[in-house]
Amino acid sequence: MTKYVMTNNQDAERFIVDCKDGTEARHWVINHVDLSKEWNIKKDNFVVKNKLDVSYRNIQNIDNQWPVMSYILDCLSDKQLGIAQKLINKSLKDEKNQN
Repeated sequence: MTKYVMTNNQDAERFIVDCKDGTEARHWVINHVDLSKEWNIKKDNFVVKNKLDVSYRNIQNIDNQWPVMSYILDCLSDKQLGIAQKLINKSLKDEKNQN
């Protein structure tokens, strides 16, 4: 089973449901939520991201970190890279303000 996240654009309503595939996830939406709203269905990849983060942090040699990070960043669009940079800058600013 795979976790799927169902969200809508109208409000903060959100569901995380175990389904065998995307078709089953769509059927779940049809049978359980208000269909007057536009629903988005995505696989929940939090566990995969978390494992990747932990593994990346365990790379001890800085020279070996760059090829891994470069591969990850190559998967992002220019817009996504810009958003990631803004998030990093905000996080750094928030950390500085807390200290």
